[in-house]
Amino acid sequence: MKIEIEIDERMIREEILKLADKIIRNNCTAWGVEDQIRREVNLLWNDSIQAIVNEELAKADLLRAKIAATLERKIQGQLTALMKTK
Repeated sequence: MKIEIEIDERMIREEILKLADKIIRNNCTAWGVEDQIRREVNLLWNDSIQAIVNEELAKADLLRAKIAATLERKIQGQLTALMKTK
């Protein structure tokens, strides 16, 4: 009696991915992981917030300049229109 089993590379890859997925799930739900993640987030939180604030402040100067230029053009147009009517 002869028994042959055919296993292709796709089947091996799928089983390895399933096993890796199971191990990752177990690690993520293990006791203490939530506290570790909380500590890491807390360490990075202030720096992240400061980076966002700095980025927005840098944009504020550019936005302020654009608004000033738009207002200047609008006022100039109104003055020109007013001068033409008189």
